[in-house]
Amino acid sequence: MKLTVKLKQKLYDACMKKIDDSIADDIAVMNLAQESANDEEKSSAGDKYETNRAMLQREHAMYERRLAEIVALKQTLLKIDVSKTKKTISPGAAVVTSMGNFFVAVSSDDITIDNEEWIPISAVSPLGEALVGKKTGERVEFRNEQVSIIGLV
Repeated sequence: MKLTVKLKQKLYDACMKKIDDSIADDIAVMNLAQESANDEEKSSAGDKYETNRAMLQREHAMYERRLAEIVALKQTLLKIDVSKTKKTISPGAAVVTSMGNFFVAVSSDDITIDNEEWIPISAVSPLGEALVGKKTGERVEFRNEQVSIIGLV
């Protein structure tokens, strides 16, 4: 596998797509919950109405919090520049280690690019903190295991 700026852009774009999809999904669910609450107002009365309304409000609040977290992830990702080759590991770096392939950006589900598995991690995650500032050829200890940095871009 060749580590290139083009690869980093693909990783970045995949992370952004996952975030944008999550935002769209959460907005759709919130809209559906609001529609359900509006329909409930029209068809219910008494204690059942109050119970259902409270449940729908809790659900709506949960999705609002989740949406705020996802929007914050997007803001973090928007600040990352993947257009340059990195000499040391920092946000925006694609890193190959003895433990796997990592994209230092935001924590997310695994991504497959050109038949290679990549794990997006945050620079402030435990592994991210161990890797940030390191160079190719260096080793770090993570969870009582020596991790070799094989390459980065």
